[in-house]
Amino acid sequence: MDVYGLFGARGLLPGVSERAIAALGLTEMEALEAIAEATTVESGLRAIGILPGTGGAPYRNRLMYRPPALSAPITTILPAGYQGDPAGASTATDLLFLAPAIPRVSGFNLTKGRNVRLIGGRIDYNPGTGSRAIQWAGISESIFIEGVAVNLIRRPSDAFSAGGGAGLYPDVYLQNCWCNGLRGENATLHPDFFQLSYPIRNFYSHKTTFTTNYQGFFLAAQSAITGNLVIDESNAYCLDNTAADSGYASAYWFSDSVDQWNNTSHKIVCRKIYVAPGTDRTVRDRVTIYAPGYPDGRGVLSSDEQGQFVWYPDLYPRLSDGRGNPAKFREGTPPGGDYCRENDVGSGYGSPGYR
Repeated sequence: MDVYGLFGARGLLPGVSERAIAALGLTEMEALEAIAEATTVESGLRAIGILPGTGGAPYRNRLMYRPPALSAPITTILPAGYQGDPAGASTATDLLFLAPAIPRVSGFNLTKGRNVRLIGGRIDYNPGTGSRAIQWAGISESIFIEGVAVNLIRRPSDAFSAGGGAGLYPDVYLQNCWCNGLRGENATLHPDFFQLSYPIRNFYSHKTTFTTNYQGFFLAAQSAITGNLVIDESNAYCLDNTAADSGYASAYWFSDSVDQWNNTSHKIVCRKIYVAPGTDRTVRDRVTIYAPGYPDGRGVLSSDEQGQFVWYPDLYPRLSDGRGNPAKFREGTPPGGDYCRENDVGSGYGSPGYR
C-alpha cells in the first residue's frame, strides 16, 4: 500500500505521525506500519489510536492474529489434571477450551478437531508421565493458542506441539505465550518451546518469550509445511548447559539438512527476534539453518548500530523479515523488554485485542 498516497494526498500523514508519537508513544515507523496495514483512512486512524478503536489497548500492545471463527463449538472447561479429546470431537467439530482459574499440572493431548482454540491459562507441568504440556494432533483447519504460560517442572519436556495428520494441514497460531524450564537432560529427549511434529499449512507466531538450556522453536520440516512460517517479536534466554550428554542447541532451528532445505519451498519470515545466547556463546550459535552455503547450519555474524546479529544473506528472499529485507536474529534482549511477560499471561488472562 502507498502510505503517502493514502494519507498524504488528504493532508493527514504529517499530523497523524506527530500526534501518534506525542500522544501514544509510538515511533514514526510504528505509526507508519499501523497505517500501512489499514485499508481506509478511518481504519488507519483507529489503528494508531487517533480515533477510538476496538482493541482496548494501544496499537503496539495488540496482537497480530485474530482467532479464526468457531462454528457450534464443543466447549470444555479444562481440569487441573489431564485433558484428552472431549466427547464428540472429530475433524469436523470445532473445539473451544476455557482455562481454569488455577494452574494446570498435567498434559493436554488432542487427536482430533477442526478449529481449536485456547486463550489464557497456566500450566505448571508436573505429570507422572508424558513429555509435552500441550500436544495437539489430527486437527484439520486451525489451531489457536494465546496467552498461555508454561512452567516446565517435570523435565525434559516440550511446551507446545501442534498440527494435523494424514491429509490434514491446519494453520497454527501461537501468540502472547511464555515458557520457562526448557531443560535438555540427555541425548534422546530434545525439549522445545514449539516442536513441529505434525503436518501444517502456515505457522504464525507473535509475541513469545522463553528460557531454555536446550532448544526453542524447532521448525525443521520433518513434517510437511504447505504454506509458510512467520515468527514476529520473539525473544529467548539461553542458559548454559552442564547436564551430561546435553550439548548446546539452538533457540531457533529451521532445517535439519541441506537436502531438507533443497526439497522444501516454504518461506520463512522472522522479524524482531532477539537471543540472549548464554555466557560462552554468541547469537550465531543459537540459530540453525542447514542450507547451501551453510554446511554447519550457522549464519554470518555481523553488527550494526543496534549491535550484533546473525543472518543468512544467501538465503534471501526465502528467509526474510517480510518487508523486503533479509532476516536478522539479534543478540541481546528487546529494547522495550520481553515480548511476553509471565505476569501478563496465564490464569485470568485477558486478550489485549488485535490489530
